[in-house]
Amino acid sequence: IDRWKSDINHAHQELLARTNCKSVIVLAVRLGATLAVKALGKAAIERWILWDPVTNGSEYYSSLLKMHNRKIWRSRVLKNIQRPSPVAKGEELVGSTYSDVAIGQFKQLSLESSDFTDNATIKQVYTRESNDDRNIKWYSNFFSVGASEQINVQCSWYNPKNLNEAITDRRISDRLEELVLGQVL
Repeated sequence: IDRWKSDINHAHQELLARTNCKSVIVLAVRLGATLAVKALGKAAIERWILWDPVTNGSEYYSSLLKMHNRKIWRSRVLKNIQRPSPVAKGEELVGSTYSDVAIGQFKQLSLESSDFTDNATIKQVYTRESNDDRNIKWYSNFFSVGASEQINVQCSWYNPKNLNEAITDRRISDRLEELVLGQVL
């Protein structure tokens, strides 16, 4: 996790150095949104656009673990294969291998208002899948009135077969474009 945050910070510094831009708008999705905030939350960012950010790393880890176990179960049932061997000093989750240290950091991630500068402009976009009680409570406690909106589409974050459809959904891409261009929610 620390390496990802360092990479994000380095990319931000490179962007500023190479373009001499006066302002930066961050558009980030899910875990990337959380990591971007952790890496750059105190930087001079003109506007944050967070699409279904991970608000609780431990819960997100649990959902990935469930998805991974379903994938393994389906592989065993459909292909009659044995469960893969455990990863030494780490864990595989849905095709990616993480060290035990990374898993520990992952579980401790959370998104807090203190992660941002006091004058940060934050736009939250959430989709139907993230519309559960925990996230609604987090959104309403964290964002001022009118700073978040729901796009009524199913992203299938936990269904890799359908995820590509969400990424290319015209309603989502059009709304994200409007937010980047500064059109009001």
